[in-house]
Amino acid sequence: MGRRTSTKIKLTKKAWSSPMKGVRLPVYSRRERLWRTDALGSSVRTLVGAKGAKVDLTRSPFIKKHDPKRILRKMVKLGLVDLSRPKVASKIDDWYRAAWGAQDEFVRTSFVRDMLTKIAPGDLTAAVQKPFADALQSISAYRFPTRWSGFHFTDGTEIAGFSVMQHPTSATGGIWLTKLTGSGTAHNHLDEARLAEVLDAVLAKHFDYDAMSKTWVPKVGALLQDIVSTLIVSAGTFTFRNFTLPATASNMTTEKVVSAAEKLKQLKAREFMKDQLVAQGAVRSTKVRATVPPLKLNAIDRPAAPELLNPGEVSPRRGPIVTFAEIEPLML
Repeated sequence: MGRRTSTKIKLTKKAWSSPMKGVRLPVYSRRERLWRTDALGSSVRTLVGAKGAKVDLTRSPFIKKHDPKRILRKMVKLGLVDLSRPKVASKIDDWYRAAWGAQDEFVRTSFVRDMLTKIAPGDLTAAVQKPFADALQSISAYRFPTRWSGFHFTDGTEIAGFSVMQHPTSATGGIWLTKLTGSGTAHNHLDEARLAEVLDAVLAKHFDYDAMSKTWVPKVGALLQDIVSTLIVSAGTFTFRNFTLPATASNMTTEKVVSAAEKLKQLKAREFMKDQLVAQGAVRSTKVRATVPPLKLNAIDRPAAPELLNPGEVSPRRGPIVTFAEIEPLML
Protein backbone atom coordinates (compact mmCIF):
# COMPACT_ATOMS: atom_id res chain seq x y z
CA MET A 1 0.00 0.00 0.00
CA GLY A 2 2.92 2.34 -0.39
CA ARG A 3 5.66 3.22 2.05
CA ARG A 4 4.66 4.75 5.34
CA THR A 5 7.03 7.32 6.80
CA SER A 6 7.60 7.94 10.47
CA THR A 7 7.72 11.04 12.63
CA LYS A 8 11.23 10.02 13.61
CA ILE A 9 12.34 10.81 10.04
CA LYS A 10 10.67 14.20 9.93
CA LEU A 11 11.76 15.71 13.24
CA THR A 12 15.14 17.26 13.99
CA LYS A 13 17.63 15.81 16.47
CA LYS A 14 16.86 18.66 18.81
CA ALA A 15 13.15 17.82 18.86
CA TRP A 16 13.53 14.03 18.87
CA SER A 17 16.30 12.32 20.84
CA SER A 18 18.01 9.31 19.28
CA PRO A 19 16.69 6.76 21.79
CA MET A 20 13.14 7.80 20.92
CA LYS A 21 13.47 7.20 17.20
CA GLY A 22 13.05 3.47 17.60
CA VAL A 23 9.92 3.58 19.75
CA ARG A 24 7.68 6.10 18.03
CA LEU A 25 4.71 4.68 16.17
CA PRO A 26 4.66 5.02 12.36
CA VAL A 27 2.72 7.91 10.86
CA TYR A 28 2.14 9.33 7.40
CA SER A 29 3.44 12.60 6.06
CA ARG A 30 0.70 15.10 5.22
CA ARG A 31 1.13 14.44 1.49
CA GLU A 32 0.87 10.66 1.88
CA ARG A 33 -2.09 10.98 4.25
CA LEU A 34 -4.04 13.16 1.81
CA TRP A 35 -3.19 10.80 -1.06
CA ARG A 36 -4.80 7.90 0.78
CA THR A 37 -7.69 10.00 2.04
CA ASP A 38 -8.46 11.19 -1.49
CA ALA A 39 -8.52 7.58 -2.74
CA LEU A 40 -10.88 6.59 0.05
CA GLY A 41 -13.09 9.65 -0.50
CA SER A 42 -13.48 8.95 -4.21
CA SER A 43 -14.55 5.39 -3.49
CA VAL A 44 -16.98 6.35 -0.73
CA ARG A 45 -18.64 8.82 -3.10
CA THR A 46 -19.21 5.90 -5.48
CA LEU A 47 -20.31 3.44 -2.81
CA VAL A 48 -22.95 5.73 -1.27
CA GLY A 49 -24.61 5.80 -4.66
CA ALA A 50 -24.60 2.02 -5.06
CA LYS A 51 -27.94 0.25 -5.09
CA GLY A 52 -28.98 -0.71 -1.58
CA ALA A 53 -26.24 1.32 0.12
CA LYS A 54 -27.07 1.76 3.79
CA VAL A 55 -25.57 2.08 7.26
CA ASP A 56 -26.97 0.40 10.36
CA LEU A 57 -27.77 3.09 12.92
CA THR A 58 -28.75 0.62 15.64
CA ARG A 59 -25.20 -0.44 16.52
CA SER A 60 -24.65 2.42 18.98
CA PRO A 61 -27.42 4.14 20.96
CA PHE A 62 -25.43 7.38 20.92
CA ILE A 63 -25.91 7.82 17.18
CA LYS A 64 -29.31 9.49 17.58
CA LYS A 65 -28.49 11.18 20.89
CA HIS A 66 -25.28 13.13 20.43
CA ASP A 67 -26.22 15.75 17.81
CA PRO A 68 -29.27 17.61 19.15
CA LYS A 69 -28.59 20.68 17.01
CA ARG A 70 -28.46 18.51 13.86
CA ILE A 71 -25.10 19.99 12.93
CA LEU A 72 -24.03 16.91 11.01
CA ARG A 73 -27.09 17.09 8.75
CA LYS A 74 -26.13 20.66 7.87
CA MET A 75 -22.63 19.50 6.99
CA VAL A 76 -24.06 16.93 4.59
CA LYS A 77 -25.65 19.79 2.65
CA LEU A 78 -22.24 21.30 1.85
CA GLY A 79 -21.42 21.12 -1.83
CA LEU A 80 -18.24 21.83 -3.74
CA VAL A 81 -19.05 25.54 -4.05
CA ASP A 82 -19.49 25.85 -0.28
CA LEU A 83 -16.40 23.82 0.51
CA SER A 84 -14.25 25.93 -1.81
CA ARG A 85 -14.94 28.99 0.31
CA PRO A 86 -12.12 29.43 2.86
CA LYS A 87 -14.47 30.60 5.62
CA VAL A 88 -16.66 27.50 5.28
CA ALA A 89 -13.79 25.05 4.99
CA SER A 90 -12.06 26.53 8.04
CA LYS A 91 -15.21 26.11 10.15
CA ILE A 92 -15.85 22.44 9.38
CA ASP A 93 -13.63 21.30 12.25
CA ASP A 94 -15.53 23.51 14.71
CA TRP A 95 -18.90 22.31 13.43
CA TYR A 96 -17.93 18.67 13.68
CA ARG A 97 -16.58 19.04 17.21
CA ALA A 98 -19.67 21.01 18.24
CA ALA A 99 -21.92 18.08 17.34
CA TRP A 100 -20.76 16.57 20.64
CA GLY A 101 -18.52 18.89 22.63
CA ALA A 102 -15.52 18.17 24.87
CA GLN A 103 -14.96 14.77 23.25
CA ASP A 104 -12.06 12.96 21.62
CA GLU A 105 -13.34 11.93 18.21
CA PHE A 106 -12.07 8.40 17.50
CA VAL A 107 -12.15 9.09 13.76
CA ARG A 108 -10.11 12.27 13.54
CA THR A 109 -11.83 15.57 12.81
CA SER A 110 -9.35 16.61 10.10
CA PHE A 111 -9.94 13.28 8.33
CA VAL A 112 -13.70 13.93 8.30
CA ARG A 113 -13.05 17.42 6.91
CA ASP A 114 -10.80 16.06 4.16
CA MET A 115 -13.42 13.45 3.28
CA LEU A 116 -16.18 16.06 3.11
CA THR A 117 -14.03 18.23 0.86
CA LYS A 118 -13.36 15.29 -1.46
CA ILE A 119 -16.92 13.96 -1.55
CA ALA A 120 -18.85 17.26 -1.52
CA PRO A 121 -22.01 15.50 -0.27
CA GLY A 122 -24.22 18.50 -1.03
CA ASP A 123 -23.69 17.83 -4.72
CA LEU A 124 -25.12 14.32 -4.38
CA THR A 125 -28.79 13.59 -4.94
CA ALA A 126 -31.08 13.55 -1.92
CA ALA A 127 -31.37 9.76 -2.10
CA VAL A 128 -27.59 9.36 -2.04
CA GLN A 129 -27.16 11.93 0.73
CA LYS A 130 -29.14 9.70 3.11
CA PRO A 131 -26.60 6.83 3.36
CA PHE A 132 -23.76 9.35 3.52
CA ALA A 133 -25.48 11.21 6.36
CA ASP A 134 -25.99 7.91 8.19
CA ALA A 135 -22.31 7.05 7.70
CA LEU A 136 -21.26 10.41 9.13
CA GLN A 137 -23.64 10.02 12.08
CA SER A 138 -22.32 6.55 12.80
CA ILE A 139 -18.66 7.59 12.73
CA SER A 140 -19.33 10.71 14.79
CA ALA A 141 -21.03 8.79 17.61
CA TYR A 142 -17.76 7.15 18.65
CA ARG A 143 -16.17 9.69 20.97
CA PHE A 144 -14.84 9.84 24.53
CA PRO A 145 -14.71 12.75 27.02
CA THR A 146 -11.42 14.64 26.65
CA ARG A 147 -11.06 15.05 30.41
CA TRP A 148 -10.80 11.26 30.78
CA SER A 149 -8.76 10.58 27.67
CA GLY A 150 -5.11 9.67 28.20
CA PHE A 151 -2.96 7.59 30.51
CA HIS A 152 -0.26 7.77 33.20
CA PHE A 153 1.72 4.59 33.83
CA THR A 154 3.50 3.95 37.12
CA ASP A 155 5.26 0.66 36.34
CA GLY A 156 7.61 1.71 33.54
CA THR A 157 5.20 0.84 30.73
CA GLU A 158 5.33 3.29 27.83
CA ILE A 159 3.35 3.82 24.66
CA ALA A 160 5.51 5.13 21.80
CA GLY A 161 8.02 6.24 24.44
CA PHE A 162 5.46 8.14 26.54
CA SER A 163 4.49 7.20 30.09
CA VAL A 164 1.87 9.98 30.36
CA MET A 165 -0.54 11.66 27.95
CA GLN A 166 -3.51 13.93 28.53
CA HIS A 167 -5.85 14.89 25.70
CA PRO A 168 -6.20 18.69 25.46
CA THR A 169 -9.29 19.61 27.44
CA SER A 170 -11.02 22.46 29.27
CA ALA A 171 -9.46 24.86 31.75
CA THR A 172 -10.47 22.59 34.64
CA GLY A 173 -7.93 20.08 33.41
CA GLY A 174 -7.98 16.35 32.82
CA ILE A 175 -7.69 13.47 35.23
CA TRP A 176 -4.16 12.62 34.06
CA LEU A 177 -2.79 16.18 34.07
CA THR A 178 -4.74 19.05 35.62
CA LYS A 179 -2.10 21.79 35.50
CA LEU A 180 -1.78 21.59 31.73
CA THR A 181 -4.44 21.64 29.04
CA GLY A 182 -2.67 18.76 27.32
CA SER A 183 0.62 16.99 26.77
CA GLY A 184 1.17 18.20 23.24
CA THR A 185 3.95 16.00 21.88
CA ALA A 186 2.44 12.75 23.14
CA HIS A 187 -1.10 13.64 22.07
CA ASN A 188 -0.12 14.90 18.62
CA HIS A 189 2.04 11.87 17.85
CA LEU A 190 -0.55 9.33 19.00
CA ASP A 191 -3.32 11.15 17.15
CA GLU A 192 -1.30 10.97 13.92
CA ALA A 193 -0.50 7.30 14.54
CA ARG A 194 -4.17 6.55 15.12
CA LEU A 195 -5.14 8.03 11.76
CA ALA A 196 -2.35 6.10 10.03
CA GLU A 197 -3.67 2.86 11.49
CA VAL A 198 -7.20 3.73 10.39
CA LEU A 199 -6.10 4.38 6.81
CA ASP A 200 -4.02 1.20 6.76
CA ALA A 201 -6.88 -0.92 8.07
CA VAL A 202 -9.49 0.38 5.62
CA LEU A 203 -7.27 0.24 2.56
CA ALA A 204 -5.87 -3.21 3.38
CA LYS A 205 -9.26 -4.76 4.09
CA HIS A 206 -11.45 -3.21 1.41
CA PHE A 207 -9.14 -2.08 -1.41
CA ASP A 208 -6.66 -3.48 -3.90
CA TYR A 209 -3.56 -1.42 -4.68
CA ASP A 210 -2.32 -1.09 -8.25
CA ALA A 211 1.42 -0.40 -8.04
CA MET A 212 1.59 0.63 -11.70
CA SER A 213 -1.02 3.38 -11.48
CA LYS A 214 -0.45 3.99 -7.75
CA THR A 215 -4.18 3.91 -7.07
CA TRP A 216 -6.54 1.98 -4.82
CA VAL A 217 -9.65 0.29 -6.17
CA PRO A 218 -12.47 -1.04 -3.96
CA LYS A 219 -12.49 -4.83 -3.80
CA VAL A 220 -15.36 -6.63 -5.46
CA GLY A 221 -18.30 -6.62 -3.08
CA ALA A 222 -17.02 -3.74 -0.92
CA LEU A 223 -19.93 -2.12 0.94
CA LEU A 224 -20.35 1.27 2.58
CA GLN A 225 -21.28 -0.36 5.91
CA ASP A 226 -18.10 -2.45 5.90
CA ILE A 227 -15.91 0.61 5.37
CA VAL A 228 -17.73 2.55 8.10
CA SER A 229 -17.36 -0.32 10.55
CA THR A 230 -13.65 -0.71 9.78
CA LEU A 231 -13.11 3.04 10.29
CA ILE A 232 -14.82 2.84 13.68
CA VAL A 233 -13.19 -0.40 14.85
CA SER A 234 -9.64 0.55 13.84
CA ALA A 235 -9.92 4.02 15.36
CA GLY A 236 -11.65 2.78 18.51
CA THR A 237 -9.39 -0.17 19.22
CA PHE A 238 -6.31 2.01 18.74
CA THR A 239 -7.87 4.48 21.17
CA PHE A 240 -8.35 1.93 23.93
CA ARG A 241 -5.01 0.22 23.25
CA ASN A 242 -2.74 3.28 22.90
CA PHE A 243 -4.66 6.46 23.67
CA THR A 244 -7.12 6.12 26.59
CA LEU A 245 -6.40 3.61 29.34
CA PRO A 246 -8.49 2.62 32.43
CA ALA A 247 -8.09 5.01 35.36
CA THR A 248 -8.69 2.20 37.88
CA ALA A 249 -5.83 -0.02 36.66
CA SER A 250 -3.22 -0.82 39.29
CA ASN A 251 -0.38 0.44 37.08
CA MET A 252 -2.09 3.79 36.44
CA THR A 253 -2.15 6.99 38.47
CA THR A 254 -4.31 10.09 38.17
CA GLU A 255 -4.01 13.55 39.69
CA LYS A 256 -4.63 13.51 43.46
CA VAL A 257 -7.82 15.57 43.14
CA VAL A 258 -9.49 12.82 41.11
CA SER A 259 -11.84 10.79 43.28
CA ALA A 260 -12.35 7.03 43.22
CA ALA A 261 -15.91 7.70 42.06
CA GLU A 262 -14.70 9.61 39.00
CA LYS A 263 -12.19 6.89 38.16
CA LEU A 264 -15.05 4.41 38.19
CA LYS A 265 -17.10 6.67 35.91
CA GLN A 266 -14.20 6.79 33.46
CA LEU A 267 -13.93 3.02 33.59
CA LYS A 268 -17.64 2.54 32.94
CA ALA A 269 -17.59 4.94 30.00
CA ARG A 270 -14.61 3.12 28.55
CA GLU A 271 -16.23 -0.29 28.98
CA PHE A 272 -19.48 0.89 27.41
CA MET A 273 -17.70 2.26 24.35
CA LYS A 274 -15.68 -0.97 24.04
CA ASP A 275 -18.96 -2.87 23.78
CA GLN A 276 -20.06 -0.49 21.01
CA LEU A 277 -16.86 -1.33 19.13
CA VAL A 278 -17.65 -5.03 19.47
CA ALA A 279 -21.07 -4.28 17.95
CA GLN A 280 -19.21 -2.91 14.92
CA GLY A 281 -17.06 -6.02 14.60
CA ALA A 282 -14.15 -5.56 17.01
CA VAL A 283 -12.64 -8.65 18.59
CA ARG A 284 -12.47 -8.90 22.39
CA SER A 285 -9.07 -10.16 23.52
CA THR A 286 -8.78 -12.90 26.13
CA LYS A 287 -5.23 -11.94 27.13
CA VAL A 288 -4.71 -10.73 30.70
CA ARG A 289 -1.38 -9.69 32.18
CA ALA A 290 -0.36 -12.06 34.97
CA THR A 291 0.01 -10.61 38.45
CA VAL A 292 2.78 -11.53 40.87
CA PRO A 293 1.68 -14.04 43.56
CA PRO A 294 0.33 -13.66 46.15
CA LEU A 295 -1.09 -10.40 44.72
CA LYS A 296 -4.64 -10.91 43.51
CA LEU A 297 -6.52 -8.11 41.80
CA ASN A 298 -10.11 -7.96 40.62
CA ALA A 299 -10.94 -7.06 37.05
CA ILE A 300 -11.32 -3.35 37.83
CA ASP A 301 -7.83 -3.10 39.36
CA ARG A 302 -6.09 -5.40 36.88
CA PRO A 303 -2.99 -3.76 35.32
CA ALA A 304 -3.46 -2.25 31.87
CA ALA A 305 -1.42 -4.15 29.28
CA PRO A 306 -1.63 -2.40 25.89
CA GLU A 307 1.33 -4.40 24.58
CA LEU A 308 -0.79 -7.57 24.67
CA LEU A 309 -3.47 -6.25 22.32
CA ASN A 310 -3.43 -6.54 18.56
CA PRO A 311 -5.04 -4.12 16.09
CA GLY A 312 -8.78 -4.78 15.97
CA GLU A 313 -8.89 -6.05 19.56
CA VAL A 314 -10.39 -4.55 22.69
CA SER A 315 -9.15 -5.54 26.13
CA PRO A 316 -10.94 -8.05 28.38
CA ARG A 317 -13.96 -6.77 30.27
CA ARG A 318 -13.43 -4.92 33.56
CA GLY A 319 -16.45 -5.33 35.78
CA PRO A 320 -20.09 -5.98 34.82
CA ILE A 321 -21.73 -4.92 31.56
CA VAL A 322 -22.60 -1.20 31.59
CA THR A 323 -26.07 -0.25 30.36
CA PHE A 324 -26.94 2.78 28.25
CA ALA A 325 -29.09 4.15 31.08
CA GLU A 326 -26.02 4.16 33.34
CA ILE A 327 -23.67 5.75 30.87
CA GLU A 328 -25.88 8.34 29.14
CA PRO A 329 -25.67 10.96 31.95
CA LEU A 330 -21.88 10.62 32.01
CA MET A 331 -21.30 10.96 28.29
CA LEU A 332 -23.88 13.49 27.11
